[in-house]
Amino acid sequence: MALRSICAILVSFTFLSFSANCHEAIDSQILSLNRRIKESPKEYRLYLRRADLYRRHKDWNRALQDFNRAENLEPDNYESVLGRAQLELDRKNPEQCLQLLEDLLRQQPDFIPALFVQGRALAEMKKIPESANAFTRGIELLHAPRPDQYLERAKILASDPKYIEEAIRSLDNGLITLNNNISLEQYATELEINNGRLEPALIRVERVLTNNPALPAWLVRKAEILTGLGRYDEAIETYQAASNSISVFPIRRQNTKAMLALKLQILEGKNSILNRSF
Repeated sequence: MALRSICAILVSFTFLSFSANCHEAIDSQILSLNRRIKESPKEYRLYLRRADLYRRHKDWNRALQDFNRAENLEPDNYESVLGRAQLELDRKNPEQCLQLLEDLLRQQPDFIPALFVQGRALAEMKKIPESANAFTRGIELLHAPRPDQYLERAKILASDPKYIEEAIRSLDNGLITLNNNISLEQYATELEINNGRLEPALIRVERVLTNNPALPAWLVRKAEILTGLGRYDEAIETYQAASNSISVFPIRRQNTKAMLALKLQILEGKNSILNRSF
């Protein structure tokens, strides 16, 4: 089976990147594909795309029928195998998903989308190291891995307390590759705090604030960490800095739900320090 180009793979596997906003949107796209299939009934990729929409609609039988049609038209297309594997994972059948992927990955060990689906199936079965390994392999093969791929791997590792350290290391690896991506730093900070590692968490927060010193949410996080470390004067100063950073925003933005919640956190944080028992 010849390996197709990455571009062709991405076109074929809309289910790896596409998300519909609602059932009506999916229905509309199915109708559009119905028309296109009537015009080009031998184009197997159209059946793959419709199969994915049926899968997202949880219309399993129609999805399988279209995967089969695509395979009949193009027997060597491995997209159909991956599509059926994803469908089994959606149906909470990770064992069947892995069975379908086993043969596929034996023939195409560098098939990146299959590696990520394999990783998710292994995670469903609580095979955490094996799942992380599949994600690592997929990430290493990508020319430009995305933050969400690093995050997904880290969250799988962090789902088992035994692998918290490895989860943090995997995020640090992503931070190097993606040039200090803020979403990875945020999750790494969360893991540090949840595991009582306040000093490393503070280092992470300060690293973000070095480049963006007026981020109110990060200033509040820093103040909370300083409070946990017993550095109360610094915490009060940081809460005030967070309040000042909010005050420069337009009034409309200051009154958004998120900003009002931050203001409440600042008020409660300062009061908890001022009212603490000595």
